[in-house]
This record gives sequence, structure tokens and C-alpha cells, in this order.
Amino acid sequence: MVAKIMVGKNMNGALNYNEIKVSEGNAALLHADGFLLPKEQLSFQNKLFVFSNRTELNDRAKSNSVHISINFDKKDALNKSELLSITEKYMNQIGFKDQPYLLYEHFDAAHRHVHVVTTNIRYDGTQIPMYNLGRDKSMKACRVLEKEYGLVNAVSKKQIELETIKAIPEKVIYGKNETKSAISNTVRAIIRDYKFTSLAEMNAVLKGFNVEAYRGEPNSKMFEKGGLTYHVLDKKGNHIGVPIKASSIYTKPTLKNMESIFQSNKTKQQPYKNSLQRRIDKLLQTPIKDRFVFQLMLKKQGVDVLFRENESMVYGITFIDHNTKSVFNGSDLGKGYTAKRILERFAESGSLEQQKQEDNYNELKNYIQNINYKTGVQKSVEQIYKDGYQLAIGQNSLGSNKYYLSFQNSENGVRAGSINRFDRYFEEGNITEKLCNHLNEYLIQNGIQQLQQYIQNLFSAQSDNYFGHITADKKKPKRKINW
Repeated sequence: MVAKIMVGKNMNGALNYNEIKVSEGNAALLHADGFLLPKEQLSFQNKLFVFSNRTELNDRAKSNSVHISINFDKKDALNKSELLSITEKYMNQIGFKDQPYLLYEHFDAAHRHVHVVTTNIRYDGTQIPMYNLGRDKSMKACRVLEKEYGLVNAVSKKQIELETIKAIPEKVIYGKNETKSAISNTVRAIIRDYKFTSLAEMNAVLKGFNVEAYRGEPNSKMFEKGGLTYHVLDKKGNHIGVPIKASSIYTKPTLKNMESIFQSNKTKQQPYKNSLQRRIDKLLQTPIKDRFVFQLMLKKQGVDVLFRENESMVYGITFIDHNTKSVFNGSDLGKGYTAKRILERFAESGSLEQQKQEDNYNELKNYIQNINYKTGVQKSVEQIYKDGYQLAIGQNSLGSNKYYLSFQNSENGVRAGSINRFDRYFEEGNITEKLCNHLNEYLIQNGIQQLQQYIQNLFSAQSDNYFGHITADKKKPKRKINW
């Protein structure tokens, strides 16, 4: 059970948010506590009237609107009666006993959750302190109620799991839904989930949902005063319909408020930079024909690539990593990831990987040439795996066994064919295909250190003649092991 408390001074906004959800069929009013009429008879104005009467008792309060979301794990099977009971006890335990509140159940996420709209102004005009309410009372109340109702413990479950199971916005289509509601839901979800550090990066994400944040034309009054509006986009990327002021959205995503979010996101996105760099580098190890292939290949990995260009040139690039919900300009990733350098790397793509494969092949051939054939087959096998290689057997065109050397855990599949002496050495030592496969599978499952000990233990009872390679007593016949 996870409770998230949002405090503000816009009771109309908190109420309107939930009522719109109800009108869209994405929520239902479960309970109204402290209202004169039954919940079925309450109009929007009836609800707002009760809250307004209470908040007017203290016009000095900096905050008077409280919006709480209470989230449950998908495994928590709760009926309506239990939801009401849990909410009532939660409100009492955080100090909101006798406060009027509305309880809504929302259906726009994969997990069960409810929203509570209330006020922190008491009937005598005094104010319920909100400072550290979540840390001091809310978390404690959640743990108590989890035990009482047998709910999944959010701490052991990792609280973030519940908080990240949220509604994913759909593309806004003009005329399909009420414009303000559609824009508001999309903007809130993007700000909640994605980490961007500028308005341009934010718009890179928003445009994927047919929405744009707009400052106005440079030198206009709106631009100079730091205004911000949100617009729906048509199929060609043009503004359509009536714009929505940032200040009219419940969470107030104004330019001033967004600047503080941009700043905090600079720290939040840093842990995800290296993983994106690695994915880009790995892709560019293979031949890339042009930027459209580059975009398509990264999109398959959950990364959108946006090239910024004018009539004559490409001047910028933005990466939207939907896996980590992080947005990076190419220059923020490093010199090797700017638009200019990425385009240059297309011509180079694949050449580095080809050179690497050639180097690996030469290394394997050189190793084969320098094997000490006097040490005994068992020790040779031990040394091959110890040095980071592994054996495999195939057949040549005549149907004879051919021994190959490759790298352990290698993704490029480079292997070197053996010379005749190498083939005879291991064939006479009875190194069979079944034995090679057995050792390679053991390596994958247990690692090289355990494999070294395994080889020694596997053959220690019969020493060198386990492989049929007799060194101690050459009069004894060679002994084949049926692998």
C-alpha cells in the first residue's frame, strides 16, 4: 500500500480532475463523507460548496487543498467495503478525522487505486500541519493497515514498483476527447514519467503524443513574460484547436515551475547515460546505410531518434530512451554522439567490428600455432579454458573431425580452424564432440573457476590416461572414454 499526498491551493482543480475522470468512465465516486446529501445526489457545485465554506474559514492558509492517491498491489483483492474501511482508518490515522472528503476509485492503471479529495482546514478555522505528514504519519498508517488487512507490504515489494504502474497516455487526437482534459492528462503523465532538462527536450516527448508546449514568438509579450501554452498538433505537426494555458492545468506546468524540474532532472537522468551510449556504440559496430536505418534499428530497442534540421543541414539530434524514460541531446552524451559525428559514424560503421574480428581470428590462429604438444592433452585442455578460449568440433568436406578454437562468451562468433597437427593431437587424445559440448555447457552454467576444478576432479582418478593419452606407462593400451 502506497499513499501519495499532493497539497495545493486549488480545491476546484483537484475536484475537477476527479470529476472529469468520472465523466470519461475512468473513475467512480465511492463515498462522500461530511456532506449533507447522499453521494448520488451531489452535483459538482454541491461538492465545491462544502469545501469552499471550509476553506473560507482560513484565508491566510498557504495551502487548503489536499489530494491523496492510495495505491494497492495487483495481488490485493479488495471489495468496495474494504476500500471504504481502509480509507476511513487511513484518514483518521493521519489526523484527518471528521474532515469532509470525497473518495473516488480510478480505473486507468493496472493496479487498484483510489483518490481522496479533502481539505486541511478544520471546522474551527485552524490548519492541520502538512509538513512531513507523509513521512511522520502516512507511511506509518500504511504499514499498520497492511498488517491489519493482509495487504502486500510496499517496502518489501519495493515501493517504486507500485508508483511506476501508472496510466500510459495515448496520442491526443483533436475532437476525440475534450481538449483541456486530453492535454492535461498527457502533460502530467510526461512530466511524471520522463526526465528531460529543457523545454526542447520536453517537447521532443510531447510531440510523440501530438502535444506541444509553446512559449510564443520571440519578442512577443507572451515570450518576454515567460508565458507557456499547450497545443494539440494535427498530422502535419501544426497547432489545432484552442490552446490551454499552463496555469489552468491542475499541476501548474508553467515555464517557471518547469525550470526547477529541468534542473532536478539533470541529476536524475545521469545514471542512464552510459547504457544509452553502449546501445548506440554497439549498433554502429554493424554497417548502417543512413540515418533512417539508424532510427529504425534504435526504435526496435525502445529509443526514438529525432534529427533537427533546416532546409540545408542537420544541426541537432535528440535521443528519447523509453526504456529508462530519459531524454538526451546528442552533445549531452558526448562528442561522439552529436548530429555531425553520428552522421560521420555511419560511413565508419562496421569497419571497427570487421577489424576486431580480424584481430580475434589472428589471435586464435597464433594461439594454435604455439600450443605445447608435449604437456599432455588433459593439461592442454585445462590451459585452453584457463586462457579464455574453448574447443569445438566440426567436420571438413571429407567428413573428418575438425577442431576449432573460439573465445568464451564471444558474441561475434569468431573461430579459427585447426592445423593438421592440432587435429591429430586432440583426436588421438580422444577429445570427442560430446566432451567438448559438455565442458562448454558446464562453463556457461558455472563459470571458468569452477570449470577448472571440475576438469581436475573429473579426470583425477584416471590421471592422464582418462583421455586415452598415456604418458606414465606407454605399454598400456590406449583407453577410449565413451562420451
